[in-house]
Amino acid sequence: MRRVYFVIALCGWAVLMAVQGFTGLVRLPINDKAEHFIEFGVLGVLLLANLCEFLSSRRLAWTAAIAAMAVACIVSEVVQAMLAKGRSFQWGDVVANYLGAAFFFFVAWMAYKRNCAGLGAGGSGAGGWAQAPAEDSDDDELDVELDEIIVALPRR
Repeated sequence: MRRVYFVIALCGWAVLMAVQGFTGLVRLPINDKAEHFIEFGVLGVLLLANLCEFLSSRRLAWTAAIAAMAVACIVSEVVQAMLAKGRSFQWGDVVANYLGAAFFFFVAWMAYKRNCAGLGAGGSGAGGWAQAPAEDSDDDELDVELDEIIVALPRR
């Protein structure tokens, strides 16, 4: 059921971005570049959450999300310039899109790593898109091997 919520959130956010970008019906009281930064950051994290739910490999989900956002950041500006009246292509918007996606991905990565730190030794993570499966983390395998070596050492 959680998958449905992630899909609805992603689609809803994309529709809101499209309406805002093409019609400008809603004028937010923030800088245009800040708006791009936030919109594409949230879009990237929602896309990542969806991909992590549907793909078996977290590494593949991260790679696909980053690649998709790299394309979306520039394509959205090109499409907006071609289809929206009174709107033009601006490199500043593209940069704001990339920076927003990169920053929000960084925050998601830090949350992911923090969540993974609580999974070892009987810890329980929140599960879901931010939880790393054992086969995706080389660090977990290394920690287990080091723990086995340390336990196996004779005490003096």
